[in-house]
Amino acid sequence: MLSKLFALMRISTNRNEFQPYYYRTGAGAEIDLIIESTKVILSIEIQFIQMINRRELRALKDFMTEWNSPICWVVHNCESVEWLDDKILGIPATFL
Repeated sequence: MLSKLFALMRISTNRNEFQPYYYRTGAGAEIDLIIESTKVILSIEIQFIQMINRRELRALKDFMTEWNSPICWVVHNCESVEWLDDKILGIPATFL
């Protein structure tokens, strides 16, 4: 799934404008994938569960505040796209 996302990014830009990495704090909070470009930082958490616990969104909220990220995604096993919180969008894995 992630290899397809990276391939699409390369096709859409024909340049290496995107830098993927992961995020982990000293306290152990982590985000699975950060995609940074010259214009925006997108954080993506991958949770292969159907019920998202709002406490699990804490690392995303902290990251958005610290890095001024406009939106975050949570890839999950739910059946529809839904807003999990202000600026945190849940996207079913089957949609990718």
